[in-house]
Amino acid sequence: MKIKILDLNYGKATEYEEYLKGLLPSHPLYGMIEIEKRGYEVKHVSMPRGSKMKSIIQVVKIILKSDCNVIFFSYIYIMPLLGIALLKNIGFYRNIHFIGISHTDFHKDYAFVDKRLCRFIYHIFDCIFFHSPKNLEESIASGFVLSKKLKLLHWGIDLKFLRASISNLKQGDYFISTGRENRDFSILIDAFSKTNNRLKIYTNIVNYENNYGFLEKDLHKYPNVEISLVEKGNLSYLQLAELVANSLCVVVPLVKEACYYCLGHTSIVEALALGKPIIISANDYHPIDVEKEHVGIKIKSFTSEEWENAILYLNEHRDEAALMGENARRLADEKYNIDICADEILNSILEIFKK
Repeated sequence: MKIKILDLNYGKATEYEEYLKGLLPSHPLYGMIEIEKRGYEVKHVSMPRGSKMKSIIQVVKIILKSDCNVIFFSYIYIMPLLGIALLKNIGFYRNIHFIGISHTDFHKDYAFVDKRLCRFIYHIFDCIFFHSPKNLEESIASGFVLSKKLKLLHWGIDLKFLRASISNLKQGDYFISTGRENRDFSILIDAFSKTNNRLKIYTNIVNYENNYGFLEKDLHKYPNVEISLVEKGNLSYLQLAELVANSLCVVVPLVKEACYYCLGHTSIVEALALGKPIIISANDYHPIDVEKEHVGIKIKSFTSEEWENAILYLNEHRDEAALMGENARRLADEKYNIDICADEILNSILEIFKK
């Protein structure tokens, strides 16, 4: 049977168009570009937004009209899949297979009815990947899905795109933060205000539920802290990557209460790809231990004092920072890149069709 894949999620058609124009690397599409290049048919379709009932019906129509036998979700959203899950669970469309990526555990904090709904939806999946080993362990313990269907995914950056676009990598004299999700900028700015080291922050004022409007009062407060509040789309992926490439270190301050999934993972793999050392808030859900891999420093106490010490240490030990950067680049080459990710997803698809 010929394998045909539907890459379905919010904004996927736009991401694919931007990739074709050379404006976006392939890793936001989670290996689907690489699988397509290997000769498999892949359709990139955006999931509809709107009322719950309308989106449920539209998702069913999209899947059935696609003539695809593999449906891939780079993020699993529960409610839009209710219609197709109902059809699948009662015995229809047995030849359609579902693969997805869960970015958290299986919602152990949900109420009883919501948990039952999640279990109903997850049941249709042939394979679910996780970034975080800890989220994977928790999801196995939940019993929602057979453990043999759950796997760890080594996702990473489109190295070919990045390195072809940015050839001039150097050890700069500033630290940089480009993350937008649940970032503790207050503790970071406080730490840098007590040093002479330069910090550059690039983020959106509003990023989904995160509002960083409070940063406006700090725009010109400290001479060594540069804050750029950019509108979405006004600074390209490559412009940000160039700024990271010319930095001394990537800093990733995380909100402690939000560390129940692999928060900060994208910033880690981007730093690895560009060969940059990392200072990051400790998060047990990270798949990469930056200290064990000797690519960075973990802030375990979530205090500005520990941040200050780490900043000063790395600035004063430039040779060690360079070695961390070399280790980071090697780790990206060997384990955390989009080609490895594509291999793991494609292998799982092929396993399904061997059964």
